Amino acid sequence: MPGLLDRSRHPRNSPTRLPAEVEAEICELRRQHPRWGARRITHELAHRELTSAPWRATVHRVLSRNGLVSPQEQQHPRKYRR
Repeated sequence: MPGLLDRSRHPRNSPTRLPAEVEAEICELRRQHPRWGARRITHELAHRELTSAPWRATVHRVLSRNGLVSPQEQQHPRKYRR
């Protein structure tokens, strides 16, 4: 009977997630240089001795997840026409 109980399907780990050290370094760079965006932080990380620098979208997701990026309105609102 215990084997028939409902269990969580949430994965215990994510093999493609960034290491915590890299995520902390991204946040630290942003705190030191508040005007730097994901593009510049990716550029800086590529010049350091990392095994592989994260992509720009990954850096942006890390910054958003940690509350270091504020959402902005689009400069050119898209107009859809059918």
